[in-house]
Amino acid sequence: FSCVSTGVCYSLQSVSPPSNMAELIDEEHSESLVDLIVNPPENRVKGVIRLSYVNRNFPFMYLNPHTGVISGIYADMWKTLAKMENMEVVFERGTVYGGYTPDPTTEKFEGILGWLEEGRVDGISEEFTYRSSRMDFFYATTPIDYSVEAFYERTTSQVDDINNFIVFTPLIITLITISFIAINITERTVLVIRFLYFLTIIDRRRYRLGIDSKKDRMKD
Repeated sequence: FSCVSTGVCYSLQSVSPPSNMAELIDEEHSESLVDLIVNPPENRVKGVIRLSYVNRNFPFMYLNPHTGVISGIYADMWKTLAKMENMEVVFERGTVYGGYTPDPTTEKFEGILGWLEEGRVDGISEEFTYRSSRMDFFYATTPIDYSVEAFYERTTSQVDDINNFIVFTPLIITLITISFIAINITERTVLVIRFLYFLTIIDRRRYRLGIDSKKDRMKD
């Protein structure tokens, strides 16, 4: 089932994608957002519509802080449909959308798309763009929301100069190196001077001790 923005609900099971869907979904500026659904009636839990989602984005899908219930435009549409069909809506939040194409090894989608493919949920109440790689596996409702994506392209394709990636210029690096060497030499020079000064003091003390000992002998 699906609900369009006008509030009209219809059964998706009897609806096939348009014949020119492959042309529509690969257009660069196709920004239609859809709800996905795939499970046939026999795989569903009786009286329950199980829906998955990832993003909580007010006012579309969010957790009401006062009631602790999933609310929003998307949630309200599904709840309205469920009420008309005497069914209950259960939301299950995932962490990963599932990518644009199936995993090349397992040939299955990951994330909430994988849940939908495996039959763990009956549909996805989330923002997904029309893409041929998804439409080969899932049905999608008509657009219920639109958004605009902005992309930017460089005016030139030249490779950036290596200096743009260096924090310091070669001159600064040279000055830092010279400063390091100068500091190192200065520290070593100071240590040598202190050592020589210490030796001088020791020699003076020894000389004085020698004179004092001679005087004592002469007195004896």
